[in-house]
Amino acid sequence: MYDTSQPDRSRPRTWRLQFSLKLLLVSFTTFAIGFPVWYRWPYTETTEERDPVTGKVIATRTSRWQRQFGGGRVLQGKQQQTHGKRAMTTHYLNGKRHGPFTNQDGSGKITNSGQYLDDLREGRWVYTQYD
Repeated sequence: MYDTSQPDRSRPRTWRLQFSLKLLLVSFTTFAIGFPVWYRWPYTETTEERDPVTGKVIATRTSRWQRQFGGGRVLQGKQQQTHGKRAMTTHYLNGKRHGPFTNQDGSGKITNSGQYLDDLREGRWVYTQYD
């Protein structure tokens, strides 16, 4: 008679990977939801313009981009541009100017400010001239 109470230790057990259909379904669903979210997540890009002789940075542009399905990218979020001490800030939504806009001179005083709505000027715009 064969005793089944004790496992047979004379033969080594072969190890192999086993996956369930439930794990496959969860993995596929996680990828299907996560990949588009990650792909379209806005990212920041900074470009610098340098003086060819001295190598000193004379202008910078920091933009937030969002990838588009089918290729390409559009501006999404705040874009800051500096040239010397002048600074300009523009907000974008789906590639169009949308939100507050400011333009500052080198001393930090706002010389131009307003609001954009769907790439058109909207509301009150203020222009200030300092002597």
